[in-house]
Amino acid sequence: MAVKPILSVKDRERADTAEATVVPSERERKTVQVALYSLGHEIPTATGYFGPRTRAILVETQRLSGWQNVEVEAATRKGVEDGALVESAARKPAEGEDKAMAEAARRQVAEDSHLKAEEPAGKAEAKPKSSVEDREQAERAEAALVLSEQDRKAVQVALNSLGHPIPTATGYFGPRTRAMITAWQKKQGLSETGYLDASQLVALREQATLAKHTDEAKLDTRQQAERAEAGLSLSEQDRKRVQVALNSLGHPIPTATGYFGPRTRAMITAWQKAQGLPETGYLTEVQLTTLQRQAALALAKYDKAQMKPKEDGLGTK
Repeated sequence: MAVKPILSVKDRERADTAEATVVPSERERKTVQVALYSLGHEIPTATGYFGPRTRAILVETQRLSGWQNVEVEAATRKGVEDGALVESAARKPAEGEDKAMAEAARRQVAEDSHLKAEEPAGKAEAKPKSSVEDREQAERAEAALVLSEQDRKAVQVALNSLGHPIPTATGYFGPRTRAMITAWQKKQGLSETGYLDASQLVALREQATLAKHTDEAKLDTRQQAERAEAGLSLSEQDRKRVQVALNSLGHPIPTATGYFGPRTRAMITAWQKAQGLPETGYLTEVQLTTLQRQAALALAKYDKAQMKPKEDGLGTK
């Protein structure tokens, strides 16, 4: 098949005049662009405007189809009115040279049209639910649980125990409780609706129970250590020596008072952590012995300083 020459200025003017007589609407122009796209030409978006890209593709279509360049654009527009652009694009070569090619093109056009018709439906099915829909569904799911006031208080206590602070369990799910539910859901990688469904309620309760057992275990260890220290019957002087020992080992207690307040407990905990021991803030007999051994020089100096005033007092008598 002979390749048609590029339009001359005169032919171009005739084509412009022919197209102008058709006066295609924006919708018809979009239809032309969609039809060209279905035939394999790169027009990503149907704009309804025939710019340089669309014009170039029309020229290429004319050349490949063996159409008369002067007449093709007007014929193309008229074909759009009948919905026959794609049909004519497949049928024209059949009238010339290759009927098999035309039939293949016709089948391809039909398949493309079928796929394009199914595409919106597929997209509609796959379209994710909006956040509003998710929230409404979650709200209905929580309402179906029919939570009592006691159940709601238990939820608030559970959230609080898991680090989502709700200072007072009121049994009312207000903005703060909803925010804490949302925070918990986010931490679990769940949809952040602020409402609980049945499976989430179970998971929340299980996590809170586990956290409670862990806290109880820590409390038991602390209570045991507290009882162990109480069994040492430390005197005021013994406590001062503990504070001197801690201070000498880099756990600052500037003044040895003989009273174990929050600062001393914190320094005992820091020392235990450095030793890889349970961080209870209370000393066992073994730990006291270890601490005194580590600070032996500082304690010897302290003991000597404590003895000196007494010796001075004896010497003056």
